Amino acid sequence: LAAWLAARRWLAALLPLAALIANAGYIRAMVRLPRSSPIVVQPELRVATLNCYGFNLRGDVAATARDVARIAGRERVDILCLQEFGESPDFPADSIAALLARSGLAYWVREGESAVASRYPIAERQHFLFPGSENGGLRADIRIGQHTLRIYSVHLQTSGLHRLRREHLAAHGGRPPLNEAVGVLTRNGALRAGQTDWLRAQIDRSPYPVVVAGDFNETPASYVYRQLQQGLVDGFREAGSGYAGTFELLGVSLRIDFILYDRAMEATSYRTLRDRVSDHRMVVTALRRHPARGQDAR
Repeated sequence: LAAWLAARRWLAALLPLAALIANAGYIRAMVRLPRSSPIVVQPELRVATLNCYGFNLRGDVAATARDVARIAGRERVDILCLQEFGESPDFPADSIAALLARSGLAYWVREGESAVASRYPIAERQHFLFPGSENGGLRADIRIGQHTLRIYSVHLQTSGLHRLRREHLAAHGGRPPLNEAVGVLTRNGALRAGQTDWLRAQIDRSPYPVVVAGDFNETPASYVYRQLQQGLVDGFREAGSGYAGTFELLGVSLRIDFILYDRAMEATSYRTLRDRVSDHRMVVTALRRHPARGQDAR
């Protein structure tokens, strides 16, 4: 009996270790130990992304837009990618653009709910919607000296649960049944997978080094993340530290906002900011040309 109990305790002790090993990839993409700061010897490019929730977290578009512009200035952001861009009659898009210009982001493109603001000239831009969806993003080619960098600011399909709950509450005064919620999650998950394949094909055809930034609506354990990360680098895994959650759902902080970049570059820092200006958190990374991988530039 004593031997059986000892073996049982030994097995129980191994179970947490087995779980950690099985989820090692996900953990590495969510949690990083602090590392010493690199010695920066090349110019840096600071890229940020934010799903800004229409600048409407507190019901005051002007005040929230001012906060976002202030943070962009404080963080010395060179390129800012915005999803769920919004405006109001008394504070339209050109007023928001003027705020960002005062923070150094003088070049600006906006289409629908997507916007990119830049310290450097935007040579070409294209707004896109994913096939069969209202979600999409912006592609912006940014001229930095003699080089061009292609930015994709993207917002992939949402889970659809928030809309389902809102509609069901209005129609029936309660929560939707579980089978309905599962159906919505399944359909939107399939849409996200298709959007990912479409975006992956666009990235692969780019003649320029690429940065993909935005709200993927998926975690690092997903097909979406694995597909989009192929051939690109996840800034958090290269230069982040701590816990990288960007969006809270049912009390759990999930990492669903990302900045991925061409292997010709490397990150010297990657941070998820604590400022509350949206239901998502802003992510900021500092990039430079990689001394070795830079030879692989397109």
